Amino acid sequence: MDNSRALEGIGGPVQLDTTDFGGIDPALEDCCRRDAEDTRRKDALTTTLRRHDRVALAERRRRIGRHLLPDLSFGAGCRCCYDPNGDGGEYPALVDARSSNFVTNSLTEKTDLERENQAHHQPEESDKNDSDDDSEFDYLLDEDLPGSGEGGEANKGDSLLQQLEDDRRAELELAMLHRESAMQHGYGVHRQFAPARVFRAADLMVSQGRGAAAPAVVLHLYETNSMLSASLDLFLEELAMDFGGTKFMRADGRSTIILESDVADKVFPKKVRPSDDLPALVAIRDGVVVAFCPSLNGLADRSSQRIEPRAVQEWLDRAGVLRTELPRIDDLCRIRPEEDALYESMLALSAVGQQIPFQGKNELQGDDDVNIYNCGVPGCNKAFSHEHVGIKTNQQDGLVVSEEQAIGN
Repeated sequence: MDNSRALEGIGGPVQLDTTDFGGIDPALEDCCRRDAEDTRRKDALTTTLRRHDRVALAERRRRIGRHLLPDLSFGAGCRCCYDPNGDGGEYPALVDARSSNFVTNSLTEKTDLERENQAHHQPEESDKNDSDDDSEFDYLLDEDLPGSGEGGEANKGDSLLQQLEDDRRAELELAMLHRESAMQHGYGVHRQFAPARVFRAADLMVSQGRGAAAPAVVLHLYETNSMLSASLDLFLEELAMDFGGTKFMRADGRSTIILESDVADKVFPKKVRPSDDLPALVAIRDGVVVAFCPSLNGLADRSSQRIEPRAVQEWLDRAGVLRTELPRIDDLCRIRPEEDALYESMLALSAVGQQIPFQGKNELQGDDDVNIYNCGVPGCNKAFSHEHVGIKTNQQDGLVVSEEQAIGN
């Protein structure tokens, strides 16, 4: 076991996140520089505390489906990323290209099926080297399986196998939950955004108080009637399946540049001219544009109006935006746990005022039909299970580590 993590746990030291002091203006006065460094130290400490907060982790898992928008054109998505009134949909050229691609694929599948049927009816030549002799594997049948035996050893083996199966099942369920949540937040999928929102969705000019920016984003500023744009989007949809740690998104390039001209002038390395530079492909890392390809130069065959898949993938790979590792589950949602708790408490208070029946109890109102968790602290109307550190009530002792655990009883 790593010595740095040997004492982690209840009452043990916790490994703090590394504080990044890069990007601070060296021309700042000493007092301003110290303030900036103190702010970053505080952010690193806050991030560490949230990661090790057991209540917050349980709440994040519980609320994964709470903020989902189920009726988007592409399926479900979190409200922190998508606007149901503007995001989603497809532009005309993409609709036509998808229909044409569907017809082509159908004809190809039909041809392959006919060839398979013909091959199936042809007599097969027997392979003289094939053998059905499995004697070389007979030794496997002679070994005792875990749990095979008599008495306590068999029961012990069965319980061990059951525990291993349960642990593996829980691990797979958590991995599936993580993957599904990442897709609902735009990772590993290619989505269309409203022009007025796409820069914020790509974490360009992201607010420091809203958490870390997306590690990798691929943004396509398309032309609505360009078959070249449609060809690129069809390829990006397939590419997104292999890179779950990257956000793939598209938006109407002309409308985006016009509506967000101030932001575009700040984040792009050159002034984008809608008449000459669209469609364009943008690579973004950690909220910063690292590569910009106007008019898809070098990535497409102009004569056939199709992109070159290998050239596009190599360009994105050189930009460093093709990532397979999913972001941490703490960094997926922009809705912070305390905001969600406040929202839930406000709903509970609103239900009290409107006399909407819920299951639960509110001691302040004397109503047995309100979903408020009884933590024993007067004035607290949170609806989820929680404890107040440092406050002793009939329901809790106010200690992070109980007295029994501290003295070893």
